Amino acid sequence: MKTIKIFFTSLCLIFCFTSCFKDAEEEEYRQYDGEDYGLYVLCEGTGADNNSALSYYSFKDSLSILDYFKEGLGKNANDMIKVGEELYIVVTESACVWVLDKNTGSQIARIEITDEQGNNRKPRHLTYYDGYIYVSCWDASVVKISKKTHLITEICSTLGRYPEGIAIANNKIYVANSGGLDYPNYDKTVSVIDVNSFSFEKKIEVGENPQTLKAYKNKIYVLSTGNYMVTPTLTVINNSEVEKQISMNIADFDFWENKMYFFYTSPYADPTSNKDFNFSYLDINNLDEPAKVLREQTLSGMVMPYHISIIGNTIFISDAKNFNSAGEVFALDTLGNLRYKFPTLINPSKVVQK
Repeated sequence: MKTIKIFFTSLCLIFCFTSCFKDAEEEEYRQYDGEDYGLYVLCEGTGADNNSALSYYSFKDSLSILDYFKEGLGKNANDMIKVGEELYIVVTESACVWVLDKNTGSQIARIEITDEQGNNRKPRHLTYYDGYIYVSCWDASVVKISKKTHLITEICSTLGRYPEGIAIANNKIYVANSGGLDYPNYDKTVSVIDVNSFSFEKKIEVGENPQTLKAYKNKIYVLSTGNYMVTPTLTVINNSEVEKQISMNIADFDFWENKMYFFYTSPYADPTSNKDFNFSYLDINNLDEPAKVLREQTLSGMVMPYHISIIGNTIFISDAKNFNSAGEVFALDTLGNLRYKFPTLINPSKVVQK
């Protein structure tokens, strides 16, 4: 669970700066053309401080603009998605979803995610389907937002504790009920909500403390981290039923061409050592086969891999360093080789293409 980093963070002062990295082979591997294409990186900041940020890396100039959204995102930004020409960013402690212009990074709207009494619902993750953005919230709700009006239209309960990951497949909304703040009494269910009626249907039992939940080719993949001292569990859900469950060392994952790329670093690993790191992939059509290991050590300069995003055939691994100073994003090919890297602000996580 992302809130685990609270245990590692301390108060610090970060000076915003811009810098750039150029790689002699970078141009060869660029997947996007245009006047000013690039990448947005959500930087979560430190959990206790008002320092979440949006960084931007320009392909045109090989320049990283660290603090791109000058208004400031707020406290504990947790997820970001791109929908058409808009970016949606959920900020947990600031109780809001920002809507930004994809091309300029400027504000379009700020949607307050609060209950009838004005209390923070603690929004966590986002997904999109057919004109609506769906937001999982720690108060056991899913908030439905109209893309057209940027207004909340409906709210549904997950009937679970501290929802995290959310995704949609086969007209069903799946939400991971982590129970993460009820240690050691974690939840271990995924709620199923019908997308058309926006009503709760059932719960599916998975591993303890389910966190990351993603859809790929109409199946749902759920990562459960337990108490962080046990081997995580990966559960595959197909048509609202558990199809497969595997115990494996995995911290985060994403998909490309029927492969699930993932890395593992123990949340209690020594940030000065990379001995516990591995970067691998699995064939999703044959999960019983051993994973193909691409790297058994972090790349030079990589300290604490935190999040993986795949865009085209480029794999982006966000490096949180020590969780309270500026981070980096490493761009890899599908064999695990470095293509280029660029700096960000504190705790970089999700990467999306402009």
